[in-house]
Amino acid sequence: MVVAHRNASEAFARLLELEPTVGHLWHNQPLVLPGLLQTEEYATALIAALGGLRPGDPELIDRVGLRLRRGAAFLARLRGADPPSFTVVIDEAVLVRGVLPAEAMARQLDHLREVAELPTVRLGIVPLAAGAHATQTGSFEVYDDRAVFVESAEGDRLLTDLGTVRRCQQLVEAALASAATGPEALALLRGAARAG
Repeated sequence: MVVAHRNASEAFARLLELEPTVGHLWHNQPLVLPGLLQTEEYATALIAALGGLRPGDPELIDRVGLRLRRGAAFLARLRGADPPSFTVVIDEAVLVRGVLPAEAMARQLDHLREVAELPTVRLGIVPLAAGAHATQTGSFEVYDDRAVFVESAEGDRLLTDLGTVRRCQQLVEAALASAATGPEALALLRGAARAG
């Protein structure tokens, strides 16, 4: 089991207990790539920028290490004998946002493509041409019918109201209807990695 870093919220600590037990996850990420799918370079750049942390800061090292351990544990489950279903919706803008230098971003997008090719993973990329859509309201992660995790400037929340959980599941599924999926999504990833 992955253990939270010393400054983790109670909601995040509860999420770490829940995450390895779920059979289906829905992630909506209109602004950044999902934490479970981030490379070390991407996670470091993002956490440093959002947290105002400098290279070598012990908190940055702890938070990046935790993100990587979570990602590795999740990837092991996705490649295991009884993998969870994982539905991810991102906005196309995430692919071109300058979080990393071009070569490092290409590696991140290649990693995302490799995960998206796994049989229980559905990746949807909402194209810029789709205009405004309901999932732009913010990032959230749904864990089975049990919880929604929301991370914001006001803190982390783990919501367990079944109505909220189902609404969030429906939002992700609805976004898939206007998203590039399957080979089309993989082509977008390859193109963004080359263009980087």
